[in-house]
Amino acid sequence: MRTVSLFILLALSSGAVANGDNLAAHVHGAAKAQLAVDGGRIEMALTAPMIDIAGFEGEAQSPERKAQLDAGLRALEGVARAMRFEGGSCTLDSATASPAMQSDDHDHDHHHDHHHKHESAHSAEHVHADIELNATWTCGGTVELVAIDPWKAFASLETLAVEWIGAQGQGAVTLKRSETDIAL
Repeated sequence: MRTVSLFILLALSSGAVANGDNLAAHVHGAAKAQLAVDGGRIEMALTAPMIDIAGFEGEAQSPERKAQLDAGLRALEGVARAMRFEGGSCTLDSATASPAMQSDDHDHDHHHDHHHKHESAHSAEHVHADIELNATWTCGGTVELVAIDPWKAFASLETLAVEWIGAQGQGAVTLKRSETDIAL
């Protein structure tokens, strides 16, 4: 039996990189997902800006922020639990969401004489962070359609760009608010 994993999805993203697209771009309101379908197994990696999932970006240092982050992580895991699969019956094996910090590597054209003080304040304000969800399902039958609905749980999300690969081929679609279906 052939094994498809999320590592194969690099083949999907390599085409976008060759076309000049920046798949690593951090855009508020825009989430990305990759699906790998191999017979009886589906793997998904979903990445969304932390601000859309938890309501803020950066480290959760206060008890309030920690509670917000935890609620966002649980809600994103709930999106995986609520996914529907047509053409096969699937059981969720695991769904784990966690934060992933990114450095802010774009240039800012600021001219200040108080460099040290500005740099530390600037760094704290411009931390980009994403939430990553990794989920796997075991399925019976051939899944032909996947339905995902992050819109109710995360009102600030506007798009979900999905790439997939499986025995039926590979493809991509960008779902907008209220759209849920991904035909494989």
